Amino acid sequence: MKNKKSDNFEGKWHVNKMCYQRKYKTRMSIQEILIRLKTKNIYDLFKYRFEETGTDYFIVLIPSRGIPEYRYRITFRAATDDTTEFEINLCKTLFGLGFYDTWLDMFFAQKVDAVSFG
Repeated sequence: MKNKKSDNFEGKWHVNKMCYQRKYKTRMSIQEILIRLKTKNIYDLFKYRFEETGTDYFIVLIPSRGIPEYRYRITFRAATDDTTEFEINLCKTLFGLGFYDTWLDMFFAQKVDAVSFG
């Protein structure tokens, strides 16, 4: 899908053909990440909620203006270089669109000091 321009921001929408995936890396442990995601504060970039069902984790980003919520599954992996890698997956949305990659990157950088890779 071509880039779209919205609110003076140009970025790439990710299209949900099957599932969208994006990988991140941080120096925080898995437990530190979980604590940060469970704790909301006034400086968070987006409204969201964190869901934990057994061993599955989800972050639900809540856009404004009547757009449906986007529920990303999060999978964690402790790397050998004392970092934690995690992957977010978005599947089966009504419109097939999720947040801009740049917005996701800003959110996870602010929340858990993570950078995208791969």
